[in-house]
Amino acid sequence: MKKEAQRIWLRGLQRVSCFAVLCAFVGCGGGGAVDPDAGMSDDEKAIVNMVSSLSDISGNLERLRESFTSANAPTSSDQTKIRDLKFRVPDVVTVSGTTATFDVEISSYAEGSTQSTKTWKAVKEGDKWKLSETPM
Repeated sequence: MKKEAQRIWLRGLQRVSCFAVLCAFVGCGGGGAVDPDAGMSDDEKAIVNMVSSLSDISGNLERLRESFTSANAPTSSDQTKIRDLKFRVPDVVTVSGTTATFDVEISSYAEGSTQSTKTWKAVKEGDKWKLSETPM
């Protein structure tokens, strides 16, 4: 009886092992990792990264101001507002030469907060993109 139980157990182990090898070879059908930046130009990536990092860098007003044109530089009051918000570019960034237009989803870190979408603009100064119009 003991040998029969061992044989059944080994047969089950073989099946599981074969299945695991097959899954490893074929894959799980997930299609692999998806690159969220796929198909985006370097300018588009730079803008998306800049916008999404605003609340992270808002602790340093000087560094925060580097992401904006001098005419649109945030004040210390703006800095406090930015610190409490999340920013995300959900769709396409339209780049035309040295200007760009894109929608930004703005929401609070507070639980149950509402989300709004605003159209922002950026300009390229030298080799760096800076936010020129940022309605909140």
